[in-house]
Amino acid sequence: MKQVAVIGSGSFGIAVAKLLSHNVEVLVVTRNSLTMHKINNDHLAFNTPLSARIRATLSLEEAISSCKLIFPIVPSDDFGSMIKEASLHLTPAHILIHGT
Repeated sequence: MKQVAVIGSGSFGIAVAKLLSHNVEVLVVTRNSLTMHKINNDHLAFNTPLSARIRATLSLEEAISSCKLIFPIVPSDDFGSMIKEASLHLTPAHILIHGT
């Protein structure tokens, strides 16, 4: 696997992305364009330096279509709507790992 996706750019999502970036490219899905800009251009999140191997996108579809391994790291209140939207693009080949 060359790239994995992390859905969610909160503190836990960024922590998971940082850990994963030691071994693979990471595509972080965020809903905030400012967060995307800070990750992609400044390589920062929560005033913490990020690896250049971490890139952000606003597109859930892009992340799912380009990654087979996906880590959904979103608040419980948002999980149902996120997975419903994601299901439009998921296939049986995708692997989702969810941890809380």
